[in-house]
Amino acid sequence: MVLARPFQDRREQRLVNKLGRISGLLVEDMPVKETYENLLNQHGFAQVEIVDITDDVLSGFCFWFGQHYQSLSAFTRSKMWIRLRLQVWFIRWMLHREQLRYLMIIAR
Repeated sequence: MVLARPFQDRREQRLVNKLGRISGLLVEDMPVKETYENLLNQHGFAQVEIVDITDDVLSGFCFWFGQHYQSLSAFTRSKMWIRLRLQVWFIRWMLHREQLRYLMIIAR
């Protein structure tokens, strides 16, 4: 997972980082897409192919979780259950803000 764009300001960065920590996703470890691509090029990868699979993975996961979350609650410890619900909420929020992308990267 990477950030689709840099933060607009420090306020936005603090908000996203705080909500990410609460949900269990460390946003400070997620680079911006272009930064990640540049880092691969700097480390000698000449052929970098990036495929955005956000809709297939993240949207699919959120949809699946929305369909099955009640039946999953019987099999999941309460702390883990709350964390999963927070993660799904955070992912949906970030997708709505067009800030989060899920990429498949092939580098040679």
